[in-house]
Amino acid sequence: MGTDVSLVVAFGGSDEARCLAWEYARDWWFQEAADLWDEIVVNDQPGGRADALNVAVGDACGDVIIQADADSLVPADTLRTAVALARTADGLVVPHSRYLYLTKAATALVHA
Repeated sequence: MGTDVSLVVAFGGSDEARCLAWEYARDWWFQEAADLWDEIVVNDQPGGRADALNVAVGDACGDVIIQADADSLVPADTLRTAVALARTADGLVVPHSRYLYLTKAATALVHA
């Protein structure tokens, strides 16, 4: 039996803010959504986000791939619905309809 769901993350940050964001997101994935994926593939390959993402997807073994940015979260119930749909859909499932960007001050409150 192969891996059903792979969580792939392109992480190309070495500055403190990006590292803190990934630590927070990584902890969230393990605490809130670990039941959704069978493997996690994190790639920090130089060359930018697209290159790192392409390598991570290429290394993934899952039939369903959750592509997550290192500083982004989607509610776990929404992800569960998206994974269930992806198992039957022929193509891309996008589990969100908007982006909410935090200021540096708001991000500091999240990490406090």
